[in-house]
Amino acid sequence: MARENLPHLRVLGKVSAISLILLLISLTIFAGAVGAEEEAVVMVEGFAYEVKEYPGVRGPGKIWYQYPEGSIYKFEIVYTDEGYVYKIITSYRALSLYGFGHPHLYDASGNYIGPKYYEFKVRMMLESGWGGILVRVQKGSDGEPRELGSYLAAFDGNTEGGCFSLRKLGFESETECSPNIKYGKWYYVSLRFERGNRIIARMWGNGVDLTLTLVDDDPPPPGGFGIRIVWDASKREYGIIHVDAAWLTVITPEAETVTTTITEEVTATKTTTMKETTTVTETVEVGAEATVTETETVTEAAEVQTTTVTESITETITKTETATAPAETITETVTETATVVEQPRCLIATAAFGSELAPQVQALREFRDGFIMKTFAGRNFMTAFNAFYYSWSPYVARAEYENPMLRGVIRSSIYPLLFILDLSKYAAEPFSAIPELAALVSGLASSSLIGLIYLAPPILTIWLILRLRGRRAAVRLRYPAMALALGLMFFAIAELFESSTMMMVSSSMIVLSSMALAAMLPTRILQGKKAS
Repeated sequence: MARENLPHLRVLGKVSAISLILLLISLTIFAGAVGAEEEAVVMVEGFAYEVKEYPGVRGPGKIWYQYPEGSIYKFEIVYTDEGYVYKIITSYRALSLYGFGHPHLYDASGNYIGPKYYEFKVRMMLESGWGGILVRVQKGSDGEPRELGSYLAAFDGNTEGGCFSLRKLGFESETECSPNIKYGKWYYVSLRFERGNRIIARMWGNGVDLTLTLVDDDPPPPGGFGIRIVWDASKREYGIIHVDAAWLTVITPEAETVTTTITEEVTATKTTTMKETTTVTETVEVGAEATVTETETVTEAAEVQTTTVTESITETITKTETATAPAETITETVTETATVVEQPRCLIATAAFGSELAPQVQALREFRDGFIMKTFAGRNFMTAFNAFYYSWSPYVARAEYENPMLRGVIRSSIYPLLFILDLSKYAAEPFSAIPELAALVSGLASSSLIGLIYLAPPILTIWLILRLRGRRAAVRLRYPAMALALGLMFFAIAELFESSTMMMVSSSMIVLSSMALAAMLPTRILQGKKAS
């Protein structure tokens, strides 16, 4: 009886070993994510909510707070070719603020407690009117938003092109126009508030890349951020805007890299003060002779040096102190170090195609940001994946810049990946009503196709070489299949308990095991034919 059970025990042992290896790999990736420097990036929730209108102040997911101005307005979630989209329509003006009552941005009294320095980025499309993003919005005593002193980055568009502007409300604006700014096109728009009261607005995508900068000597206090849409008064058309994703990048001041040169000009002034001693003459008579003693006049000089020190950072500070050094000029450089974390970049693809604005790079980014990052499962998988990917991708990107041949090879290898991602999105569309399931289906489809296209050929080649040399090489699918089943079980548990740690582990196991299954499948089919 024991011998009959031995083969089953061996199979169980192999399955356990493979599962353990995949689990260890997943945990290693997770450990890298936890051990790495914490990214100060908050993903503002996407828009995969129930498709309906949200007429009240509280908008989709009770996160976006809506403030219409005008008799006709509509806030709703619609499903388009771009996926779920937050659509705002107004006959005058409308404002939608993120987290205006959220505890991580405002306290119980309504005071803003969010980040002081940040970048707010939104992916948006205008149908008509004039719209963009608004930052530094305050909350009034009545709970309504106060926009005075806020900053607005907005654009319009028509068949001949449009303009992008940055302004502090109530003041003059900086504007730049481009024939590529049009209605019906998707763009990224960001507003960044940095130390030194620098406000940077950027608009990019679909042939547009504009940057406007403003330095405000009298900035408003920190505040929230949101979306602003205004109707077209000249044509008396509604203002209509579509938004499908938004991000908040927190800039940590004590970690921001800033190099400041402090120049100290030291001027020494020598002042001589004369001290005069009075001459005293004393005469003593001794007999007929007289002895005269004279005291000479002695002059002493005391030196006092006055040094003026001028320090220049963003302002000039003058100090006066006493010193004995000669006149000289001292230059000192002070470096304060901090980390400004931005949304992760596609380093290898950017190096391959030469620009972050290349259509291929944008397609990869939009798949990640506009689809995967909108789900709990997707965000946690990307956390684990980023820790692994960014541990080695900078070196590959550097090699690409130095080697044109390598860059060409990698560029060619990325095209199948773009095709794979498109297919995985189509595979997930029937499940779009359940975003987490759609993300799982997309992950299974994409990882399987990656294994089939990128990994299966070398595995099959190695197997054929071994067979030609008369060596035995057996490929068994049941082990990665059982590991995939285990990953799916962990996935369900992670979704049930909303466990980020387990989701990182389970999603990594699912991706690795499905890639292994697809990579080994052609070899297994050929192996079966050879056996028969």
